[in-house]
Order: sequence, then C-alpha cells, then structure tokens
Amino acid sequence: MKKISILLIALAYWGINAKAQFDGRICQIQCVESGRVLDADAGTLGNNGTRVQLWDNVRNDHQKWRFTEVRQGVYLIECLQSGRVLDADAGGLRQNGTRVQLWDNSNNEHQKWRLTDDGTGAYSIVCVEGGRVLDADAGTLNRPGTKIQLWDNQNNMHQKWRIIPVEDEHRNFGDRDGRENTHRLDGRICRISCMNSGQVLAEDGGQFNNKGGLVETWDWLNNNFMKWRLINVGGNVYEIKLVSGDKVLAADGGQSNNNGGLVEMWDWLNNDFMKWRLINLGDDVYKIEVVSSGKVLAVDAGSWGRKGAKVEMWEWLNNDYMKWRITIVE
Repeated sequence: MKKISILLIALAYWGINAKAQFDGRICQIQCVESGRVLDADAGTLGNNGTRVQLWDNVRNDHQKWRFTEVRQGVYLIECLQSGRVLDADAGGLRQNGTRVQLWDNSNNEHQKWRLTDDGTGAYSIVCVEGGRVLDADAGTLNRPGTKIQLWDNQNNMHQKWRIIPVEDEHRNFGDRDGRENTHRLDGRICRISCMNSGQVLAEDGGQFNNKGGLVETWDWLNNNFMKWRLINVGGNVYEIKLVSGDKVLAADGGQSNNNGGLVEMWDWLNNDFMKWRLINLGDDVYKIEVVSSGKVLAVDAGSWGRKGAKVEMWEWLNNDYMKWRITIVE
C-alpha cells in the first residue's frame, strides 16, 4: 500500500510538472493534422481583434507565443510580437465556431486556456470559459490562412496541438513580466546605444522640443539631447522621455505598423504608440518594442554608422541594428 501511495504521489508530481513546463516559455503551436503553426495576422497586429489563423512556419514573432501559468495547468497565451493574448470572442462563447482572436489582457476566463496532454506529446487547448477546444477549421486546412475557432472536443487531429519551445533569445531573463531585469531602470537617466554602430539614440538638435521632431543616432557627446529618462508604466513597459525637454519617444501613429515607420518626439498622451516594451536579450542589451504594433526600434540599414542615421520601426530580424545597450549614466 505504501508503494502504491508513493507511486501516486510521483505520478501527480510528474503530471503537475508536465503542465508547468511551459510556464514563462516562448513556444510555437503547431496543428498536428496540417503541420502549420498558429499565426497572428500581421496586417491587423496593431488592433484588438487581430485574426488568428494557421500559416506556414516562417518563425516570425507573430508565430511565437509566451505561456504564463495563472493556476495549475491554466495559461495565458500571449503573442510575442503584439503583447496581446489569445482570446475567445465573448459574444459567441455559447456556440461552436466561436472566433479566436488577440485582445488586450483583461484577465477574463475566455482568455485562459487549459492544456490537456493526450499522452502522445500533443495537447488539447481548452478555453476555460465554455470548455470548448481550439480547433482548426477542417474545411480550409489545406491552405495557409486556416480559420481558428472553438468547437466541441471531437478528439480530431485538427484539434490537437504540439507546443514547441523555441530559442531563448527572445526571453526576458527575469520574472514573467521582465521587472527583475528592468525595475532598476525605472526613473534613471540612460544612454541607449545601437549595438551595430555604437552610436546613441538622440533627438535632432535642430528640432529641439518640437512635436514631430526626428530621432537619429549620433556619437556620444554626453549632452541632454541624447540622455533618456525611463519611466515604468507597468510590467516591462516604459515611457522613454528626453532629458532636454518634455517630449517622449513615439512611433508615428499613422505608420507604427509599417516597416520604415517614423520615430519622433511627442507630448506624452499615455497611448500605446509611446509605450515601449524592453525585452532583455542579456548583458544589458534590449529589443525595444512599441506596444501598439510589436515593431521594434531600428537604425535604417542604409545609413547606419553615419552621424544622423535615421531611426525607424521594423519587424524583428534579430540583427545588431535593432539591438540596443541601455547604460545608466545618472
């Protein structure tokens, strides 16, 4: 009897840890039947209601998902590129075919997902509210763009998912929201240096304190046009304020979802175009991601290394002209 009890305890422990193994991990979610991966539609990433679909695996950040365990076996599933979470449309929860989308995290039960292992290494992904499972529409499985919906669990292969951890280069090497690594930056004045050229993020001095003033890179001169105060606004998200005036770093609202979109100075309006997620890549080097679209701060590849190089928004390509070292100077 004692041996049986020990075995049951061990099995329970292994079961719990099998579920907890994804907590804090960044993963791809692959449909067992088609082999395509869960994908957030890049064309609508800047908005609530982003379409979720299956697509060929191109390993972009809108195909990568951060799992955060909120209670045993239950997760928030966050799109790495946009920061929004997998959400079942609350208006359709009582029926098969419920739309699955991205939405700001509101801590609702229709944004929480239970992972159920089928014993083969594949999972059912069950919406906590309603109990239906994540389902790839069988009628469109043979092409990219397959609709993702909720459906009664029929144990079909298009309702089973492989959860595949990917490289750690995107992970915050701290607690779940990055505060362990970024809290020390809150309120501090910093230099922000491009890893490719060593030049620093600076306001164009000729447009000092103007709305719409351009941002560039320049040799470090230790003046207030190139010093930035980082102000935490929640988790690992920051306002980045120029020391020389009262303007903040912002993505041009009309272009924030475009590659090559402008980066400019603007009055603080507390919107997602001027909030920046700091993702620690290690050794005080960061990916700086605008919350509104998931695009990252980058130096124009055609002008890097020159004084006055253009700073713009671009999709993450994991190269040095979109990686930034943040150094506290005061």
